[in-house]
Amino acid sequence: MKNTPMEIEQGMIQSNIKLQAAIEEIPELVNNKANAERDYEIALSHKILELKTNGNPITIIPKLAAGDKVVSELKFQMNLAAELIKIQYAKIKSFETAINSYQSMHALRRIEYQKASITG
Repeated sequence: MKNTPMEIEQGMIQSNIKLQAAIEEIPELVNNKANAERDYEIALSHKILELKTNGNPITIIPKLAAGDKVVSELKFQMNLAAELIKIQYAKIKSFETAINSYQSMHALRRIEYQKASITG
């Protein structure tokens, strides 16, 4: 790529579109995380109550509850949802970086064209 003004402008436009789309996905990801966290906490509480009711020793109840297949799957989903939000913010940061790069290239090209028009 020669980084012509048109290519730079197109790159900036595409990066802005991607940035906006990534930002618009954040509320859904946050909602998914909150739902996953709620589901995990509810399942964990129910499992702990069940284990206490069944007369299990208090000292091992947290480990037993955490080791339950349903509870551990919900914890996995909660952790996954949290990581997906982190990934989304990293994507947003990369789009911002790309836009900044295009802005820098645009400024350099403008200076080059101004110098060329003065000397030419």
